Amino acid sequence: QHAARAVMLAAEAGAVGCSIEDASARQGRTIYSRTLAAERVQAAVEAARRLPFPFVVTARCDNFFEGIADLDDTLWRLSAYERAGAHALYAPGLTTCDEVREVVGAVCRPVNVLLHTGAQFDVPALRGLGVRRVSVGAYLARVALDAMLGAAQSLRDGGTLSPRPQLSGLALNELFERPAG
Repeated sequence: QHAARAVMLAAEAGAVGCSIEDASARQGRTIYSRTLAAERVQAAVEAARRLPFPFVVTARCDNFFEGIADLDDTLWRLSAYERAGAHALYAPGLTTCDEVREVVGAVCRPVNVLLHTGAQFDVPALRGLGVRRVSVGAYLARVALDAMLGAAQSLRDGGTLSPRPQLSGLALNELFERPAG
């Protein structure tokens, strides 16, 4: 089973958790059948239990992320993943507080929600709804890459540095010197 092997390889590499998705990148981002998706989560959880240290398995329902706004199927899947032993549940792509409220109310495990530009909620609203973890996905990396590309294009096209705001060397050093937490 691929999901169990993924857990073992991740653990060997030093990870203490992973996310098991229910969509296949190989098959054009198709959603796995309910049965196969739940079996993958169960296999990952069983592999995690065999490890000599705690390993968190987050089960991810990709319906909304893949443009399938089927809340009933999402709730069914997340409940099945919870029964399969997933430690946390994730349904990226939800857009409304009502959808989030339904998800949080349908399961007992911690829920992760993706904060995205199309969302009709913010971090305080999600906390108020009982969301345990808020993800921003690749948002911060994309913002940084956008700034880098703009600066590179300015240099390429005009031979000048971009007028975009930038952190000073001193500010960067202070960020790296700041204690964690």
